[in-house]
Amino acid sequence: NNAGHGASGNFPDESAEDFQRVINVNLNGTFYMSRAVWPHLIEAGGGAVVNMSSLAAQRGASPKMVDKFGSTSSSYWAAKAGVDALTRYMAGVGGRSGIRVNGVRPGQIMTPGATRGTITDLDGGHHAFEKMFDLMQITPGPGYPEDVANLVLFLVSEESRFITGEIINVDGGVAAKL
Repeated sequence: NNAGHGASGNFPDESAEDFQRVINVNLNGTFYMSRAVWPHLIEAGGGAVVNMSSLAAQRGASPKMVDKFGSTSSSYWAAKAGVDALTRYMAGVGGRSGIRVNGVRPGQIMTPGATRGTITDLDGGHHAFEKMFDLMQITPGPGYPEDVANLVLFLVSEESRFITGEIINVDGGVAAKL
């Protein structure tokens, strides 16, 4: 469950159409995909679901941070918080069927979407929130898709058989959670 995007405009100026579109992709898409595979997981005797969230699900934004660094849309923050809640709920429902459900909250990860460029930008691309993350992170520099993929691989493996209902940050140790 990895589809996601934000929109332009900060609350209260974000359009209702943008708000609904972002909720549909980020939160409703996670629900519909999970619902589609759920019977197959039950039939298989269990499995693992990993939902992609964001640091936006657990952070707040001060007016000074928004003024200095900008912000993704309120719909993105709301959708990802919903993904966290859905993850915990699904874990509770799935346990009796051997289905584990966890989430991942990426931070500053250099993807083509984050850099607004092509895959070649991953070696040195920049993004709109880079200075904010550089200020808040314990570990310097950005993360890369492999950092997230390694956690997802662990969460779907038998090595994590006793982990469910967790949402794990891959964020370089962002110290500011609110």
